[in-house]
Amino acid sequence: MFTMGIMLNNLCDMTYFFHLEVSVLTVDTILLKRSMIRSKPLYSIRILHFMNIIIKNIAIYISLIFCCVHSTQAQWTDDFSDGFFSEWTGDTDVFIINENGELQLNAPDAGEASIFRPSQIDSDTISIGFYHLLDFSPSDNNKSTIYLALDGQEVATASGYYLEIGENGSDDALKFYYLENGSAELISTASMGAMASEPAVVRLQIDVYPNGLWSVATNYDGEESRVLDVEFVDDRFSFSESQFFGIQCKFSASRADKFFYDDMYLKAFEVDKTPPEVIAASAVSPNQISIKFTEPVVISDAQQVANYSVDNEVGNPESVTVSGSLGIEYILQFENDFLSNIEYTLTVSGIKDTNDNLMENFSFVFNVSSKPLVGELLLSEILFDPYTGGEDFIELYNASDKFIDLNGLIISNLQNEMMKVISSDISMAPFSYLAISEDVDFLIQEYKPDNDANLTTSDLPAFNNDEGNVSISTSDGIRLDSFDYTEDIHFALIDDTEGVSLERISFEVATNDGRNWQSASQNSRFATPGYENSGALVINPTDDMFTIATETFSPNQDGDQDVMILNYNLDKSGFVANISVYDAAGFKIQDLSRNEFLSTQGIITWDGTDADGNISDLGIYVLVGSIFHPDGEVFEFKKTTVLAGFID
Repeated sequence: MFTMGIMLNNLCDMTYFFHLEVSVLTVDTILLKRSMIRSKPLYSIRILHFMNIIIKNIAIYISLIFCCVHSTQAQWTDDFSDGFFSEWTGDTDVFIINENGELQLNAPDAGEASIFRPSQIDSDTISIGFYHLLDFSPSDNNKSTIYLALDGQEVATASGYYLEIGENGSDDALKFYYLENGSAELISTASMGAMASEPAVVRLQIDVYPNGLWSVATNYDGEESRVLDVEFVDDRFSFSESQFFGIQCKFSASRADKFFYDDMYLKAFEVDKTPPEVIAASAVSPNQISIKFTEPVVISDAQQVANYSVDNEVGNPESVTVSGSLGIEYILQFENDFLSNIEYTLTVSGIKDTNDNLMENFSFVFNVSSKPLVGELLLSEILFDPYTGGEDFIELYNASDKFIDLNGLIISNLQNEMMKVISSDISMAPFSYLAISEDVDFLIQEYKPDNDANLTTSDLPAFNNDEGNVSISTSDGIRLDSFDYTEDIHFALIDDTEGVSLERISFEVATNDGRNWQSASQNSRFATPGYENSGALVINPTDDMFTIATETFSPNQDGDQDVMILNYNLDKSGFVANISVYDAAGFKIQDLSRNEFLSTQGIITWDGTDADGNISDLGIYVLVGSIFHPDGEVFEFKKTTVLAGFID
């Protein structure tokens, strides 16, 4: 037994040396690729031969020995899919594996909780990664600490590395610290403000190289793809000295179940065989494009102007310059300005990463937006009395042939003097619609908009349910459009207008003309966020002063000619109108205008109701009108229309 114990000890030592040599050779190959070579001792072939003889003679112990080696290495991954986390010690009673297969804090009250697991690896280059969700906006009282490498579980006296998420203010970021005998020193910070949102989420991979280089790639949407975020150098603590990986949560009572972790690993670095990709490209000025890759690329490739081309006779850029210090962002400078009414396509090819992986050809569609002028951006729809649990929305229409930049646009309610500013980069295509709400998911769930509908999330001022105002202005105070709404504009026979939007009928008619708005149709679920209005009408000017745009109408809320529309086109303003509706027997049904001042162009509408608010019978009706001008001009007219439908 004593002899066998000696043989086992010798074999464990030999196996360790054998594993270390393979690890050294593998890492050296990696480092040669990255031009980071350091010398390594070579081991005698005789030792390997002798070890093989021993293995053949005591094969029965091989599995046991390799288990020992694996335990020493402590390379690990944990996606918690098995429902257990038995490898962890510490405050494990306040953590659970939830139904999504994630490690989740589940504490009964406010406090702090820490858990650790064994973690050590002898490879020269390692990778650490995980997914982390904080279902709130982090702060100094609600924050997360990830101990990447510690030589002991007593943090107050331990040495190693950790990162922290959570601070007061809006600069929350991944912050990396070096810990020496319990004393912490900030090493580096990733993207500022990237973890300040609610929720705060990140998926990251940290590669640590023998020369102390740390390369941190992140995705702040939590998706699998990651992009290089920050690099720094620190080699004061060796991962071979590490014994533990850990998690610490500091939380208030309301955040005691809102820390989530998943897809954790610490393993030997794997050679990069993935080609670079373009993850972002945008026009940053009238003649410049910013392009961002997933990883550092060969600078000479990236600065080769022939590797980029823009269609519509633009061609190659004049120059390409590096932006930032990571080697992943570049600025393309073109000779001439891009036009705001053209959509361009940029093609990128021929670029490799630093591991000689060639990217696939990439195409990117872009435009250069311009600020809107008066008459180019119009109000199209408003929901001011949403269903319970929902939010208001407004809809804009780009009436121009150019792309419009909405960043900095002010949305206000002049009645209650509240305003909100659009602070994100939003570009509207020519002749397109865009719905803006604080809860886009609710709009999609409730109204089932068309697949090509355009919706975006942004804060809105409060809109009263009975009456109010919605206005849009530029950042320098130029009012682009404004509408004073009231609930009385809704179709008279709709008993409950909750969840029903007001839609604009025509963009050729003044916005603040109440007749130019109507209730969204029942067939469209009472709203059309982000696409053409259910009752939209294009009014073509004619030589006639008055024209019936809908000779037959059916006020049944199906979205098809729900109201009668009388279009007027006058050669001057100042006319006063008196217009009434009569049935076929000559009885007056309704006054549509009584001493109403008319502009040069507009519409008069009739929803089919009589003076008492009741729906009229089906049949032929006659519009009788007269207009007079203070200069003495008088005109009279008669027009017929057919009421062909009714409300059940």
